[in-house]
Amino acid sequence: MLLIITNKEDLTADFLITRLLEKGKSYFRLNSEDLVDSTIYFAANRPGIVERHIEIDQKQLNFQDVSCVWYRRKLSPIPSIHILDEQRYFVIGEILHLIEGLLWNPAVLWVNPMDAVNIAELKVYQLRLAQELGFIIPQSIISNSPKELREFASKHSHVICKPIYHGLFRNANKAFAVHTRRILETELLDDLQLSACPSFLQEEIPKGEDIRVTFIGEEVFPVEIFSHGAMPLDWRVPGSPIAYRVCDLPNGVESLCRSMLRRLRLHFGAFDFVRSSSGKWVFMEINPTGEWAWLENALDLPMRDAFIKLFGL
Repeated sequence: MLLIITNKEDLTADFLITRLLEKGKSYFRLNSEDLVDSTIYFAANRPGIVERHIEIDQKQLNFQDVSCVWYRRKLSPIPSIHILDEQRYFVIGEILHLIEGLLWNPAVLWVNPMDAVNIAELKVYQLRLAQELGFIIPQSIISNSPKELREFASKHSHVICKPIYHGLFRNANKAFAVHTRRILETELLDDLQLSACPSFLQEEIPKGEDIRVTFIGEEVFPVEIFSHGAMPLDWRVPGSPIAYRVCDLPNGVESLCRSMLRRLRLHFGAFDFVRSSSGKWVFMEINPTGEWAWLENALDLPMRDAFIKLFGL
């Protein structure tokens, strides 16, 4: 049984599930939002026997029946409306640790393991590891020292600023993403603002093209992201005038990527590169839970089938 851990808004999970249904493959989808209405059970009352299962909408999953886990999105339990505000933090922790304890089984395949995802999402560690393995990386600084940040910016003709983590802003009314952008030295004058939160600055690499390389088990899907006009600084900004085409992946770059995947204990990873105007492949980051469905739609790549093969279904 394939267990899919995600949430209700995950269109990529929907996309893969349509192929699972086409092929008659069984699965159980566990959405974070459903935990509040679920019945969870763990018992270790008899020697050598442990029971662990969950029931949602009259569908029961016995965790012993799980042969593979697609850890698509992290669990984010929502407490019952009957829980008092002061109890929410405690209850969320109780539910989360219970579910993760029920789920974890190193004897089955995880795409990707929970702990490996947490480590792989650390962009600072990514850069350290990439440099150690031999990738070309941009000159970078992360600091809350106004002096160091200004000195770095003064050494480069163009500097970009990017989030250290996910780049999401939330307030009472809305949420929005912070994308990579070019920053001016005049934006680095306020010492109080700069010292309040570390900033992640990198030299801007003169672009040829952006490259997304998606590894799904032994399969690899390198895609060039290009524009018929000026290439945007961050191609992920909604509305950017971009197109896609399959490209070749140099053997040396593929070897480095697979080495990083092994070091991070990942079976799936979405790498972002900039191919510089001089043709060098410059490592930007790896996402252990990255999006990929739009590439299958755009280029008819067999990515869902690669996942099904990886899951052993």
